[in-house]
Amino acid sequence: MHFLSLLFILFFISSCSLAPYTSTKTARTLGEGNWEIDTGFSPALYLGTSIGVSENLDVSFLIEAQAAPVIGLSGKYALLNSQDEGFSFSGLGGVFLGIDVVESSGFFIGPVLSYKVDWFETYIVTRYNWVKWKGKNLNSDQRDELFIDFINFDNIELSYMQYTFGFNFWFDQKIALNINAKYIKFFGNDVSNNDKESLLPGVGFIFRF
Repeated sequence: MHFLSLLFILFFISSCSLAPYTSTKTARTLGEGNWEIDTGFSPALYLGTSIGVSENLDVSFLIEAQAAPVIGLSGKYALLNSQDEGFSFSGLGGVFLGIDVVESSGFFIGPVLSYKVDWFETYIVTRYNWVKWKGKNLNSDQRDELFIDFINFDNIELSYMQYTFGFNFWFDQKIALNINAKYIKFFGNDVSNNDKESLLPGVGFIFRF
C-alpha cells in the first residue's frame, strides 16, 4: 500500500487530519502593515492570509480542506530579508487543529530559505511536524453516518518531516503563480515501511497588497 492509499483510508474512513500541507512560499516577509492572500491546491484546497506585524515578522492564518477542515496559525521571522533580490532566510513555526471525527492537533517548526531574482523566486521549506489524534468512541448515529459498524481509536502521536521545494513566478510585485512539490517522511513504528514517504504536488496564486 502506498502512502496515498494510507491517506485515503485515514481521511475518508477515520477522518484523521495531518498538519497543513501548505507552507509559506518565501523566506521574505511582507513588511509592517502589508497583507497577503495565498490560495490553491496543496494538493488539498487551501486559503491563507498573512499580515506583516513588523518589518521582519509575519503572522498567518490558514484553513485547508483535507477530509475535514484543518485550521492553522503560524509566524515567520526573517533573519536575512532581501526584499528585492537575493537570498532570504527565516524561521517558521505554528500550531493547527483538525475539526473531524477524531480530533487532530499539533505543531510544526522549521527553517525557510529563498532566492529571488527579478520575476523568478525559488524556495525550500524544511518542516518538522508533530500530530496527535485524540481517541474517540462513536455513537450509533455517527457510525451510521460513516457507513461503518464500529470505530475506536486510542490516542495516537505521529511525527514526520515535510520538505517543500517550489517556484514563484511574479507577474509583478503583487501577484505570483506558485508551483511546488512536497516530500513527506514519517518516523516511528506506527507506519509501515511502504507508507513512510510520499511526494505530493501543489499549485496556487499569491496576492499581496
